Amino acid sequence: GWKVFEVDGHDPEAIHRIYQRAEKVTGQPVLVIATTHIGYGAPVWGCYYNSSQEANYFSWATANMCGQAAFLSDLPANPLVPRFEEWGASAANMTKQASSVCEVAVLFSGYSRDWNRGVCFAHEALGLAQELERLHVSYEFIGDMSVNAKQLAKYKVLFVGAAQCVDDAEVAAIKAFAKRGGRVYLRPDAGTRDEIGEVRATPAFAAELGDAASGFAEMPSALDFHSEEISIGRTFAFDPDAKAEAAFSSWLADACRGATAWSVENLPDRVFTTIWREKDGATVVHFLNATGRDVKVGETVKPDAPKDPFPALKKDIVF
Repeated sequence: GWKVFEVDGHDPEAIHRIYQRAEKVTGQPVLVIATTHIGYGAPVWGCYYNSSQEANYFSWATANMCGQAAFLSDLPANPLVPRFEEWGASAANMTKQASSVCEVAVLFSGYSRDWNRGVCFAHEALGLAQELERLHVSYEFIGDMSVNAKQLAKYKVLFVGAAQCVDDAEVAAIKAFAKRGGRVYLRPDAGTRDEIGEVRATPAFAAELGDAASGFAEMPSALDFHSEEISIGRTFAFDPDAKAEAAFSSWLADACRGATAWSVENLPDRVFTTIWREKDGATVVHFLNATGRDVKVGETVKPDAPKDPFPALKKDIVF
């Protein structure tokens, strides 16, 4: 017996029109359903706690190139560091001014983060991300809510990784993505559980992994390439096996072939990159020079910035 109206909860004018209609209803109760997304339109904030303005500058640049807003330590100005706080561009509205240019997606599954068994999903996904950074492959993390036909349409490659826990809608969307020509890479245990960690009677992607023409392929583990969070005063211990990392990088480059937004030469793996396209069609490439990092394996992490935080590159970047 209810009169029901549905409206986009992020459209004030539409809400106003619906309320005008709702107020005219007589003789029955009224229900207005406003569809919303938590945090819609709000920037992603990165919080950085630094002890030098050089580190603040690096943190601000990291956030800016990822379309995030930076919450930085309040430090006195340093004449050797640009007054980046006074620049007109704001990372907080980056994604309203431009869209990222990438054809590779990495699933960061909240279900798998919470309910995986035997393997840490987050470490696997972050290890993969670190290797994509080293190869300068443009990619995006997507959450469970973005595993749908509309969102996946922009990508050519989807890394599901060790996401054991996925819901039925995600399974259907991932299979449809592969049928449309997308390439899906995953660990053997992906899709073996549902969204609350219950074991599936049949693994969701078992048939696809056994079919070479399905668009699905097994990927090697990236766990060994994930660096644990490091804080001041702790020993820097991240030291992946060079041969294993080279083998994984070779596989990864092949997996992303045809899905990279650019080709680049003479770019060190510690120069990080993102690519954006502005509304007028212009392409913007962000470069962040992290080659000045000087802490070595076995050393204690100190709060001070390197003596030369942003050293000049030895060769010109060609892309």
